[in-house]
Amino acid sequence: MCGITGEIAADPLDLDLFDAMLDELTHRGPDGRGVYTSDDERVALGSRRLSIIDTSAAGDMPLTNETGDVWIVYNGETYNYQPVREELQARGHEFTSETDTEVILHAYEEWGTDCVERFRGMFVFAIWDEREERLVVARDRLGIKPCYYYDVDDRFVFASELKSIVRDPAVPREVDPAAVHDFLLYRYVPAPRSIWQGIRKLPPGHLLVHEDGTTELTEYWSLDEAVDARRAELDRADDPEAVVEGLLDDAVAEHLVSDVPLSVLLSGGLDSSLVTAFASRHLDETSTYSLGFDGTDDELPHARTVAGAFGTAHTERTLSSQDLSDLAERLMYYYDEPIGDSSIFPTFMIMEAISEEFKVALSGDGGDEAFAGYNWYSRHRRYEALGDFAGLFGALDGLLGVVPSSLDNRYVDAVRSRLEPFDRSGLDRYRHLMAPRFETSEVTELLSDDLAAELSDADDVLAARASSGLDSIPDLQRFDAQTFMVDDILVKVDRASMANSLEVRVPFLDHRLLTYTLALDEETLFDDGEKKHLLKRVARRVLPDSILDREKQGFSAPLDELGFIDEHLHLVRNSRAAADGVFEQDALDALLARSTGSARDQAKLWLLISFELWYREWANPADSDSAPERVRSPST
Repeated sequence: MCGITGEIAADPLDLDLFDAMLDELTHRGPDGRGVYTSDDERVALGSRRLSIIDTSAAGDMPLTNETGDVWIVYNGETYNYQPVREELQARGHEFTSETDTEVILHAYEEWGTDCVERFRGMFVFAIWDEREERLVVARDRLGIKPCYYYDVDDRFVFASELKSIVRDPAVPREVDPAAVHDFLLYRYVPAPRSIWQGIRKLPPGHLLVHEDGTTELTEYWSLDEAVDARRAELDRADDPEAVVEGLLDDAVAEHLVSDVPLSVLLSGGLDSSLVTAFASRHLDETSTYSLGFDGTDDELPHARTVAGAFGTAHTERTLSSQDLSDLAERLMYYYDEPIGDSSIFPTFMIMEAISEEFKVALSGDGGDEAFAGYNWYSRHRRYEALGDFAGLFGALDGLLGVVPSSLDNRYVDAVRSRLEPFDRSGLDRYRHLMAPRFETSEVTELLSDDLAAELSDADDVLAARASSGLDSIPDLQRFDAQTFMVDDILVKVDRASMANSLEVRVPFLDHRLLTYTLALDEETLFDDGEKKHLLKRVARRVLPDSILDREKQGFSAPLDELGFIDEHLHLVRNSRAAADGVFEQDALDALLARSTGSARDQAKLWLLISFELWYREWANPADSDSAPERVRSPST
């Protein structure tokens, strides 16, 4: 696991600047630092290494082949690298290390860009082929590891994080109006956009080739196509419970491959508890970590139950209101793109705690997408059941002009609120099911006139993704796995873990497991209205009943209860983003004046506060020359 960056230009590079860009990624790899430059100094690759597989100097990057004319930098883990290595050795390739990095390099020599289809894992790798004067950059199927790129005129730059690219003062920091719009609607910036105009995200399952001054993207793997193919191959005689147990056990075992000790993130929920259970099958001793919140109902008691059931070495931490305030500005250096997920706070703290002892942890992320666990899936089912009533209610309302006066207005309003999704369609209905923060009209009012005027020319990337329909739970699962999971959940985990020089692995996102569960029919996953029905059947064999028979809590920080929102309202009242022409201060003031303190209003305020915190950290290049104090000092 590492931080990587690279650059190609028509003229010789400023290598001192390139070094500075690389060092913005020190937190991702404190164990080693390396740079390759071409003879004409027009090409550079850089790596900050977190050594997990073959921790010796033989695994240092950039790494080259036998003839020294193909070079690689790599961020991630390829879990099936050993069988691929054996196949390559049988074909005559010789290795100088035990790393998966070198396996990818030789696989490229053997199979060219098609090599990426052979790998299972989480990765972004970049290969500079001196012979062809070609750069190849690939991202894993599900987008577990990040990759940004800047491609303008005669210059191409890529990096694991935005901060590396914008470290160059020549890269303009111009906020993308469509990205701000999407952030306020969805709480994240969906790919391929980034918050900055001109900088893009390489989408999951894509391969990028840059040569002769041009860049071409190819989708080498499609989740939709893979799920459709898997559905066509399903053997209806198979027991899904047995298949899932086998796939999950295999995935967890494969994710335990490491030359350093591992741990497990244990929230006390179903997904992380199952990862703990399966990991305990394969480890002599399992270490688990949990986090709770001062003065609130949290999942720590449930985590203790699981830890006790499997005899893990268990560690707990708690998050207080003071911790939130202390973390707020510090986090914004690591989250260099706005993210409105309040669980960034507990996620960062638990990663920090684990990193004191470990370099690797397994998590239960991806279980909700794979097994239909989100609350909005339940809402979808309830609204489906109310569909006929919605039609009758609407017809009666339309026929009479008003709902009969004999009905109490409170109940009428409640019914209308419940049935509101039926007045919506597609992506708009999906947003409502997710409990939206802002409506589209509200976002337009908040944006400055200049930014709002630019929105008419922007592509709606999520609408294009949803064009095939969002009418069933499998539709929602696929959509979430390609949007919310990639640009919210996985970003949150990647930045929090790598800020603490910790690698987090996600066995639920083994693509063989995910495509199998997404290929199953809705009733198998969501039988009788029960979320995660299939996964719970698997879990009954190994987990305490108390873990299975309770409501999902999630991992969000109770910002309102801990006083964080009230303490930071001054940022919205005196918005620097508004002063710079991103928002209208009058619109922000009006929103504050009409806020009722409801959960939805508090969620809106958190989005604006989080954006303002990000903006104050990153919008002014003069303010971003120095990173906060490192979690641990680089060893090199």
